[in-house]
Amino acid sequence: MVYIMTDNENKLKVMLLGIPLSWGSGVVTVFLQLANGLRKYNIDVTTITHGWTSDGAPYRISYMQNEMLYEKYYKSMEDLIKNEMHSGKLKPDIIHLHTHTFSDYFNGGMGILLKNTGKPSTIYTVHAIIGYLNLPPEVRKKFFDMSEQEIESIKRNNMSMGQYEIMKLSDRIVTISEEHTKVISRFYKDLENKCITIRNSSDLLEYNNNKNVIYKSSIIRKKISPNNEKIIMFVGRLEENKGAPNIIKAFNLVSKKYPNTKLVIVGGISSKMPDMIKWGLDSQLKNNVHFTGWISSKEELTAYYKSINTSIESGRTNVNGVIVMPVRTKNLFGLAVLEAMSVKAPVITCQNDEGLGFGTTPEPENLARMVDYVFSHPNEVAPNIENTFNIIKEKYSVNNYVRKNIGLYMSLLKNKGKTYDVYGLNISKIDHKEIENTLDKAFEKAMSIKVLNENSIDRIFNEAMKRKIV
Repeated sequence: MVYIMTDNENKLKVMLLGIPLSWGSGVVTVFLQLANGLRKYNIDVTTITHGWTSDGAPYRISYMQNEMLYEKYYKSMEDLIKNEMHSGKLKPDIIHLHTHTFSDYFNGGMGILLKNTGKPSTIYTVHAIIGYLNLPPEVRKKFFDMSEQEIESIKRNNMSMGQYEIMKLSDRIVTISEEHTKVISRFYKDLENKCITIRNSSDLLEYNNNKNVIYKSSIIRKKISPNNEKIIMFVGRLEENKGAPNIIKAFNLVSKKYPNTKLVIVGGISSKMPDMIKWGLDSQLKNNVHFTGWISSKEELTAYYKSINTSIESGRTNVNGVIVMPVRTKNLFGLAVLEAMSVKAPVITCQNDEGLGFGTTPEPENLARMVDYVFSHPNEVAPNIENTFNIIKEKYSVNNYVRKNIGLYMSLLKNKGKTYDVYGLNISKIDHKEIENTLDKAFEKAMSIKVLNENSIDRIFNEAMKRKIV
């Protein structure tokens, strides 16, 4: 990978704030996708992570200098600022948070950081709305039909003060689905106009035809399903708020029609069998559950996704399994869902407007019914996979994700009258003709006229693609 590291005072400077990279999660993956992607566009990126570490130094600052990666750990935000002020990296044009752990409520040091960085434009990408996430499934199901009094009661008992603090101080709040924007508008009416939707992306597209990955996937498939038993796969941490009880109960139902079906839990800890029993797993099915533990290698992760596949023999399509990610929120595509779709695996997920995968609601009966549909209608699976893959490739690549974020940065900076060297081109609020000739013109133009009357960069970007603006 080549980074363009010219010492140019016109380089856009972005500071990304996130959780420790060692924590291993979808949030870390998205954080790194953005950091690496921005550097490819000649943007000066500084990352600071904050969270518990065994060495008692929870802050890590990282940036490129003289084509070398510089990293250092500090015990407090005050120490970091004192020692790094000389580096010139604490004067960003944009601060972009991917966690609320920097809030002063959690003693994260956000106040002192803003004071010493000159109060730049601030963005907060919300990967999960804590107050909503903590609600029982039955409450979330009727959330949008509740009265304002009921919402206020829920907010008092469930809201995260630290997250609300970061939302309040941010100039823009980025959600990963339009439905999350609606949740925020119900919880925090004063924040609704700050919200913009930029959906996640998948960086596994490049592994799709990797011969090593394909070979590994066949080995994994033979190990899990030696006699070609059906497979149900869940990817991520097996937790109640991620729909674990629903997928377990659905597995029980599917196993009655398809005996010896395997349930594969990819990621998370190595085993959660006691919790699975508590959530309703049929004890007779314990030996049909397989845990992989956390997988850090992208090749191996892709191989697990691709172990769920379709094949054509004697003109007949065979489906050996399906990835099931129970999601109630419409159009909410978590990272694992997009990754699976990007490597042509059949996926059961949330109801959605784009026809991605097989959409349904997360009740066990509905999940089991959809699994049965996939298994019993193999000839309809292959076209669905291909259509889904084409949409993911066109709309949900990492490059698109990065460009949407850059468009957001430029919209916030357009009134500051400074010229930035991005994409190797100069972008300035003052020179409108120049903006019209840059890759960013779609964002600038669309946001000025409110394309589709939506605060969604996704929709703006897709509209621009249709008009061949970018």
